[in-house]
Amino acid sequence: MNIYLSVNPDKKNFYKYTQKACEILKSHGAKIFAQNKEYLDGIEEIEYGDKESVKKCQMILAIGGDGTILNMAYTAYKYDKPILGVNCGRLGFLAGVEHNEISKLERIFTGDFHICKRMMLKISIDKKVYYALNDAVITKPVDAKIADFEVKKNKVSVTSQRADGVIFSTATGSTAYSLGAGGAIIEPDLSCIEMTHICPHSLFNRSVIFAKESRLTVHCNKAGAKVVADGNEIAVINPDSLVEITGSNHFVSIVDLTESAFFRAVNSKLLTPLKGRL
Repeated sequence: MNIYLSVNPDKKNFYKYTQKACEILKSHGAKIFAQNKEYLDGIEEIEYGDKESVKKCQMILAIGGDGTILNMAYTAYKYDKPILGVNCGRLGFLAGVEHNEISKLERIFTGDFHICKRMMLKISIDKKVYYALNDAVITKPVDAKIADFEVKKNKVSVTSQRADGVIFSTATGSTAYSLGAGGAIIEPDLSCIEMTHICPHSLFNRSVIFAKESRLTVHCNKAGAKVVADGNEIAVINPDSLVEITGSNHFVSIVDLTESAFFRAVNSKLLTPLKGRL
């Protein structure tokens, strides 16, 4: 088996966990490919190249946090490769295993794992197309006051709110920015779009969940509003810009070594700290 390795060198003890993971992979005869030699110096038997090496691999192993997995998400989709995350960060909702469970990597050689197909968003901005696994966020200009955001579904107005911005998330992204803005937690296997406003100027505001096929258009009345996909700024828009968001037919295959990684993460990282204070 060929494995493509992607790491986040900013995570504490990433090298130790990467070294342990490589030992397990190599003990099962796996060939390891990677891009950044400077972060992996001292770990033997790694073949270095660019992301094109993913084409000859059967799986991508991302060691870091959710951001590390998101950075490889489009590559995983592009080459139709499953991606397994080892969480070295704080939350790790996308990870299939925690760093203290790294011995479970042996399961990828026995087939004892589950693959979850995660829907991506398709974001069209003035005929340019982008994709996101977590979310697309439209925010007011940095130097502007609160802005007006109107959202339409199939050309019919859904909401018009004064706010700092609006988040469109997949079920996968429901535990990210959307959750912090008051959105619901959605089981990641579902194909849907969740809309959540950021700091709306309203006494009554709730997230709205749309079907995957919905075609949502967004209008902001302020020039210089920003569009961010999975944490990366992709465009600066004006009031006459055409922004459309819909569920795409592109999916990212996320490997789960326990078949319960998502709910364990919700329980241990969101609910358990709360329970401990009761």
